[in-house]
Amino acid sequence: MNKLIFSFFVVILLASILFVMDFKKPISNLSQDDIPKTVVKPYKTDLNYPDLVIEGIEKALKENKQPLIIFGANWCPDCIILHQITLIPQMAKFINKNFELIYVDVGDYRDGSEPKNKQILLNYGIAELEGVPTIVVLSKDLKVLNKDSLTQWRNARERQPSEFYFYLNSFLS
Repeated sequence: MNKLIFSFFVVILLASILFVMDFKKPISNLSQDDIPKTVVKPYKTDLNYPDLVIEGIEKALKENKQPLIIFGANWCPDCIILHQITLIPQMAKFINKNFELIYVDVGDYRDGSEPKNKQILLNYGIAELEGVPTIVVLSKDLKVLNKDSLTQWRNARERQPSEFYFYLNSFLS
C-alpha cells in the first residue's frame, strides 16, 4: 500500500514538473501552426511616423540594437501575418534582443495614390513602393543591409516563421 501511495505521489510530482517546464520549439523549427490566431493590427493611422522612426532608431542605437523598419498597412494580409510572426514568443525574444522593431503605415495606395509616409520610404532609397510588407534592416551605422530583398516578405502568408528568423539572423552585425 505504501508503495502504491509513493508511486502515486511520484507520478503527480513528475506531471507537475512537466506541466511547469517550458517545452517551446526551437526558433529554427517554427511553422505556420505557431502563428498566434488572435489578429493584432500594428499600423496606426494617427501617429507621427517621422518622429516615431527617429525615436525608434535612437532607442536602437542606445540599446546597441539594429533598427528594423516594416512598412505596411492593416488592409494587407501579408503585413498582418508578418506581424503575427513577430508575436510568437521565441521570435519576439529574438527580435527584442537584436532589433528595435518600427512599424510604418503606408496607408491604402492601391488606387495609384502616393503611399503615406513617402518621405520615410525615400530616406531609405525606396522611390517606388513595390508592395508590402517592405522591410528595411539597418546596420548599427544606419546602412540599409537588405537592399536586394526589401519586398521579399510580400508573400508572408506562404512562408514559415522560421524563414523570417533565418532572414533576420543573416543581417545581424
